[in-house]
Amino acid sequence: MESLFAATLRPFWVDGLNAITGSVNKPLIETFDERKGYVFYYPIESQLFKATITDYQLFLRGYASDINRFGCAAVESMNEIQYKELFSRSHSWKCIKAYYASYYAAHALLRLHGISCTNFERQNLNHIENVADAWGMQNGVSIEKGYYQCILDASEQEIHCKKINATGNKGSHEQLWSVFLKHLEHIISEVSGLSETPELQRILSKLLDLKNILTAFGSNGGNWLSKVRNEINYKHINGLWYPYKDAEKYFDKINAVTVNWEKIPDTIDLSINYDKPILKFLDACVFIVSLYLNSAKDMAMRCPRKTSSFQSQGVLSLVNKINS
Repeated sequence: MESLFAATLRPFWVDGLNAITGSVNKPLIETFDERKGYVFYYPIESQLFKATITDYQLFLRGYASDINRFGCAAVESMNEIQYKELFSRSHSWKCIKAYYASYYAAHALLRLHGISCTNFERQNLNHIENVADAWGMQNGVSIEKGYYQCILDASEQEIHCKKINATGNKGSHEQLWSVFLKHLEHIISEVSGLSETPELQRILSKLLDLKNILTAFGSNGGNWLSKVRNEINYKHINGLWYPYKDAEKYFDKINAVTVNWEKIPDTIDLSINYDKPILKFLDACVFIVSLYLNSAKDMAMRCPRKTSSFQSQGVLSLVNKINS
């Protein structure tokens, strides 16, 4: 069954990424650290820097490396959700692993679209400032360390990096979900402008369902999944830890939800389980992993050298090992 989501999300791929082949082992942060392939024609700011790329392939490979790194972490996390007969009702760590799989998959999916959420430490920024200084664009400015949204602009051959400033005391997870939510809203807006068909309406409905889940219960930053993970991990609520109080009503359904991560997202229904927060949480986690993996497979199929696609050499190689 061909996925409608694959075709819908294909136009959002960053230009040229599907043609990247072979093993990719140098992440984006190391690409910056090597001080090659980019220059500065614009002054840097304390929370913003825009570099002009002189070696676009180098940066594409940095994105590809990070996609495989996060993608493999997502797949491995989902695959490690195992059930032992003695503790058949023990679902706490299974839910936590499902959350982390979705978190890693969200990172990878954003990068497929040219958006990297990257943490810059002081030593990384020193390298970037050295390049800016060599081009006369530092002007005594020191870039603040922290989490940045880096957007790869193929048409302008530039990379724009802006610090993610989520309101309040927000960590990297909340920052990632805020970026993911904004990009999801952008996709919804773009897809809504296309000629309406029944198939397209189904895609939009699922994307809107995903947005509603990410923003559930007042989570306007799109971080409801992170909130639930914290509740499970630190507050030990929802009956997922021994003695599993009041959680029996959905024990038998958790297994059925978590095995769906390899299905195409078209078949996953996000509109059910709304009276059961844990199942709604798991549905969304699994859907995000499915959404990413579906795009990764689609990109590999559209590589000019299919068997040499970086996706085939990375995350899809892991999926094949799991299924062999």
